[in-house]
Amino acid sequence: MTESTQDPNRNTAEYIKYYCDKTNRHDYAILLNGTWGSGKTYFIKKTLREINQKHLYVSLYGITSTEQIDDAFFRQMH
Repeated sequence: MTESTQDPNRNTAEYIKYYCDKTNRHDYAILLNGTWGSGKTYFIKKTLREINQKHLYVSLYGITSTEQIDDAFFRQMH
């Protein structure tokens, strides 16, 4: 059995870790796509915990403006 067969998410987790490395600069975001209930949020939060990365999390469900996103981040920071 190959490594990718043992953990099909290994490459994605490694890329997220690379993306979060502060020495790497990016002009884009990562989109993790999957059906509802497939574990996208769990996977992201687990990966960030593994690298001890502090983060803010906002679900975009029901969000209708960028101001609502800003407000959600502000509430988490204060």
